[in-house]
Amino acid sequence: SSRVLAAVLPIPYHMAPIDVSVFPLMKKPELVKFATDIKEELERDFVVDYDQTGSIGRRYLRSATAGTPFAVTVDYESLENNDVTVRDRDTEKQIRVPIDKLRETLHNIFNDRLKFEDAGTPVK
Repeated sequence: SSRVLAAVLPIPYHMAPIDVSVFPLMKKPELVKFATDIKEELERDFVVDYDQTGSIGRRYLRSATAGTPFAVTVDYESLENNDVTVRDRDTEKQIRVPIDKLRETLHNIFNDRLKFEDAGTPVK
């Protein structure tokens, strides 16, 4: 929404102080465990923020306001399909990305080798 975009820090992705935020959809133990595992995996290559407080909408807003380019959300579909939702800060578009391709996909987006909308399955 335009209200959210107005609050976003419009800095180039590669200059953002935090590369990726990771959120469990809810504070359920199985989602939190999955999300913290993903956070630890991503921390090998990226500066990662982890947040499980408040509604998912508020977490997206906090992340975008801080200038973080991408938010990774773990939900129940993640547990079943071994994938996550990745949300783009600037467009608010979302894609599903398999967990085993997440680090590589984020690297390719950051390095302009892959466009966000081509990096996964679009979420309607």
